[in-house]
Amino acid sequence: MIDEDCLATDSTMHRLGYGFVLVRAGDALYFVGTDHYDSSNQVETEGFELGNVGIPDEPNDPENFSLVEIEDFKDEWGQTHDEICVNLEIDEEGADEYLMGGYFWLEDKQQWYPKDAGCYSDREQEIANYLRFK
Repeated sequence: MIDEDCLATDSTMHRLGYGFVLVRAGDALYFVGTDHYDSSNQVETEGFELGNVGIPDEPNDPENFSLVEIEDFKDEWGQTHDEICVNLEIDEEGADEYLMGGYFWLEDKQQWYPKDAGCYSDREQEIANYLRFK
């Protein structure tokens, strides 16, 4: 609530007071403005996206990654040595040196994973970083 003393007035003493409320629903913020003197002027926008506005839904700290989430990441993004060589059209012999530039190897799955994939979500990128450096 806005204190009436804080409301601006013009020379004819008409108050220009509006109260504003931001309501978060999922990733959208809704703006509601109310005229303090005529509640029939209440307006609600259709909503607009402000991105994450600094409040992460799921912090990307390693302790917040579930084992299922990590295994799902591995299943979705991993490629065996043979697969990645075929997909990148490179010779399997000597490919390790080439692949080390843009990929990392996980011994437990015997698969290559992109270090920085443009298709990764922010969370997937954090999982990739976690797996690379653990």
